[in-house]
Amino acid sequence: MSFTHNRGNARRANPFTGRGGRAGGNTGRDTGRSGTPLNASADEFSPQAAAIVGRQSGRQTEPVANYRLHQHRQTLRETSERDESPGSRTHHGAIGAPIPAAARAANTAGAAFGGGVPLQGAPGPVGAAIPPALQALLATGPVTVSMRVERERPGADANFPAFLKGITFDHNNPLLWYNVVLPYVQGLTFNIGFSPDCMFMADVLGSPNHPQLFEAITKMDLSCFHWFSGIQQNRSKNPYFGMASHLPSLGFLSFKLHTGNLTTSVFGERRMLAIEAVDEERSKERKCRAPEEVIAYYGLGDVFAFRSLRILRIEYIACARTAHYTLRGDPVRVIRDIRNWLEAGFANQGHMVRVEMVQVED
Repeated sequence: MSFTHNRGNARRANPFTGRGGRAGGNTGRDTGRSGTPLNASADEFSPQAAAIVGRQSGRQTEPVANYRLHQHRQTLRETSERDESPGSRTHHGAIGAPIPAAARAANTAGAAFGGGVPLQGAPGPVGAAIPPALQALLATGPVTVSMRVERERPGADANFPAFLKGITFDHNNPLLWYNVVLPYVQGLTFNIGFSPDCMFMADVLGSPNHPQLFEAITKMDLSCFHWFSGIQQNRSKNPYFGMASHLPSLGFLSFKLHTGNLTTSVFGERRMLAIEAVDEERSKERKCRAPEEVIAYYGLGDVFAFRSLRILRIEYIACARTAHYTLRGDPVRVIRDIRNWLEAGFANQGHMVRVEMVQVED
C-alpha cells in the first residue's frame, strides 16, 4: 500500500474520528483536542472509541463498565495550506536522506501483509535529516505493542503513546511521518487484551497527532479473546472484531480460544447444581458445544469482511481438566471444525487466507 498526503482532496475517512480530510489538529501538548484529554486517567475514552468497539457487559476478568464516555472530539484544525490546484495529490517518495535499515526492514514486513510503503522517489521538499528521536524509535525494530501496558502506564495519553516515543505528525516535515514512521508501524504487532485496550487504541488511532496511523496497522494479536463473554441480547457485535474491521491493511490476525469455553455441562446448570450436592465428581461432566454455536457466540463470521487478511491464526489452550471431564466429543476437534469452516468461507469468496491452528500454554 502507499501512504499519501493530500492537498485539496479528501483521504480515506478515519473511522476512529468520524472525520475525513487532511491531518490537521494541534500536535502540541497544550490542548486535548484529540480523543483522550491530556493527563486524563486511562478509563476516559471518546464516544467514537465506544462506538467502534461496542459497550461490553457480562463476565470479564477486569471491569469494563462505568467508563466515562462523555469526552467529545472537537473539530480537527486544518493547519495545512491549500495547494493552488485543489485537485493536486502529492505522492510521497523518499525523503532527502538514506532510509535507515530498521525502516526498510519494517517496510518489508508490512509488504508481506498487503504492501509496504514505497521508499523510492524524488527527494521530498522538506527535511533532509532524520531527527535523533525518530532514529531512536526506528532502532527498536519490529516489536509487539501491548495496549494494556500503554493505557496503564503513569500519565497514559492517547495523543502521545509510548510506542511512538513522543513522535507525532509534524506539519513542517510531513514526509518523515508518511515515509518513515508509518512504514515502521507496519512492522509492529498490536496486542489487544480486553475491551478497554480496544477503546484506548481507538483513541490513539483517532488522534490528529497520528494521521493515517489506522491504515498502517498490519498485525494484531487478540491474546485474551477467550475471555469474551459472547454475543448476547445486549451485545450484537464482538468488540475485538469491531476494532479490526476498521483497519484496512490488517494482514495478520491472531485470536485465542480455550477448550473450556467450547464445552458445557452435560446436565444443564440447574440439574448440575442438584447433582453436585450428592455427587460432586459426576456434576463436572461436560460435553462439546456444536461448532456453529461457538461461531455464533464469538461472531467469527465477521472475519470474512477483513479483505486484506492473509494469515488468520487460531491459538488454543487445551485444558487437561476440561479434557478429563469431557465425556462426549473432543473440544480440540471443535476447533478443527471451525478452522475448516473458516478456510471454506474464505475460499468461497476467492480470498486466499491461510488459517493456522496452534496450541499454546495456559
